[in-house]
Amino acid sequence: MKLHYLAVTGLCVLSFAPHALETSASSGSDQNALKNAKIDLNNQISIMQATITNLTNTLDAVRTTLALVKTDNDLMKSCGLIGKIYFPTGPNADANGCSGVDLSGISLQTASFDWPKPAGSWGASMTANDEPSRQQTCKERGYSMVTGVAGHSYSSPGNNGIIRFVGGTWVLYGAKSFNSGIRTITCQRLVYTY
Repeated sequence: MKLHYLAVTGLCVLSFAPHALETSASSGSDQNALKNAKIDLNNQISIMQATITNLTNTLDAVRTTLALVKTDNDLMKSCGLIGKIYFPTGPNADANGCSGVDLSGISLQTASFDWPKPAGSWGASMTANDEPSRQQTCKERGYSMVTGVAGHSYSSPGNNGIIRFVGGTWVLYGAKSFNSGIRTITCQRLVYTY
């Protein structure tokens, strides 16, 4: 029986020995995996710290820019209160950067145009009463601002056209799809006479 017990014990030891080696080898892999995970985590932390530093620097730059804008805005307001503009490099700028401006040569010119159409032959049509068409109508006449418009629509749009300024060009559409045109437009521009 002792021999049998010894044989069983020996087999048990032999069967546990490879398992112990596997565990030991596995522990080495686990340790490498943990080591690699720690390195990866440290890299991620470094990236996050660099990102936070970058965002902090960007925020500081934005704060500085906003402070400068606020300062310039305050200077513009203070110059405006005394009838001047903020123009620190102007020929007659004071210590605060306020410059006097001679506005005597500037005037506002206004003109009205009835049934305006772009250059060309457009038949029985009228210019569309939409923002791009209004702006372009004034621009083509040498004016920079639209200050008023009186609209018109066709009583029988099926046989009439609407000219719209679309994508930088004039396009003729059937008035049935857009029956709102310009009867009169008022435009303005600044005129400089020196």
